Amino acid sequence: MVCCGYHDRLTEQGTGELTPVPCAFDANRYGRSTRGGSFAFTRVTTLGEGCTHCPFPFRRTTDRSGPPPAPSDPENGQMTLSIREMTEADTEDVARLRVLGWRHAYRGIMPRPYLDALDPLPFAAGLRRGLAGATARTGHLVASGPSEPGRIIGWACQGPYRPHEAGWGEVRALYVHPGFIGTGVGRALLEAATARLSADGLPRVRLWVVRGNMRALRFYERAGFAPDGAEQSEEIQGVDVAELRYARG
Repeated sequence: MVCCGYHDRLTEQGTGELTPVPCAFDANRYGRSTRGGSFAFTRVTTLGEGCTHCPFPFRRTTDRSGPPPAPSDPENGQMTLSIREMTEADTEDVARLRVLGWRHAYRGIMPRPYLDALDPLPFAAGLRRGLAGATARTGHLVASGPSEPGRIIGWACQGPYRPHEAGWGEVRALYVHPGFIGTGVGRALLEAATARLSADGLPRVRLWVVRGNMRALRFYERAGFAPDGAEQSEEIQGVDVAELRYARG
């Protein structure tokens, strides 16, 4: 198992104080924080007040010699993925992954109470309904890694662009477990989803990205997407959340 990556409060060793720090899993992997500095973390054996999102809190140590290896070692550049079609049995795992993805990606963009209240069960039910009525060119892909073949660490949904426009497909969703961001899972899912769209006669692809989600914007730009000028927005608990449309082809 790996940490969910959604830590925002960690117990500072020797003080017992809770201190906001960058994502513990990222610091654990890379030995650095997004604000500079070098950290090393050791696993705490019991769930503490420092994390409410997974059973793997981390405690800062005085060892600054470098990061310990990632728990499942996904950072060796040789990660072998299994990508397949989503089944009904996968829907609850995918829904939980989506909630983790939203909390990780949209923190600071969407209201924290809204993200904390996200419930995966209604979304899982919607996925099951969608599978039952899916058209031939709409699909869901899930990715799992070699260490735990049954564990879903990524999900993508693709289909014709909405509203319909001849020749255009859409990557409607792409989420990776926060603990596996940067390991190639997202890139592999994007390639698989766009390959399926192309095979279905939809070689040109659009997708929507939340403004301010800089990691996602850079990810899609590296994959050859660029903003085409279209925007849309939605109000979430009094906050206007804008999306930018990106296109390729």
